[in-house]
Amino acid sequence: VVKPTISTEHIQELIGNHKSSVIKPTCGSRGKLVARVNTVDDALSHTGNGDVSSWAASPYVNIIREIRLIVLNNTIYLAYEKYHPQIINNLKMYNLCLGASARQQEVSNIDPDIKALALRSMKAIGLKMGAVDIVFDEQNNAYVLEINNGFSLEHYALISDTTRTTVVNFYLDVLREILRD
Repeated sequence: VVKPTISTEHIQELIGNHKSSVIKPTCGSRGKLVARVNTVDDALSHTGNGDVSSWAASPYVNIIREIRLIVLNNTIYLAYEKYHPQIINNLKMYNLCLGASARQQEVSNIDPDIKALALRSMKAIGLKMGAVDIVFDEQNNAYVLEINNGFSLEHYALISDTTRTTVVNFYLDVLREILRD
């Protein structure tokens, strides 16, 4: 088995000249191996601790709020806000599987610009179904944190009977869509 390696030049390209960056595996993360780095050496040290072959990086943003929009066929099906993040690797982690909490948001109450951002993001990468995580900084600037083509709603479904019903109906609609094709 050949262990993937990442070069200093590739790390420099990923993190650029930002004072602080966040790096994460591009696949299957669920918050694992996500870290804040301040130097190329920090990033090289972190990326050398596993068999991850592909990494993403972005400038560090102090995230104040995160919402997830679930999109199916260019329609925002459901939305929820993630809150009470856990602090892991010096980062606020809003992952429900890591202990953050969630509350349902009415899609009709989501800012139209935020909904449009999520739909444009999905269209840009050609997904019919996905979870778009949008984060906000201290100035309420919105950023697409990530688009998940594989996602789970199991933790969200446990919040209440209402969210469980919403999740079941979503998955039934997904099955109907699959069987229609």
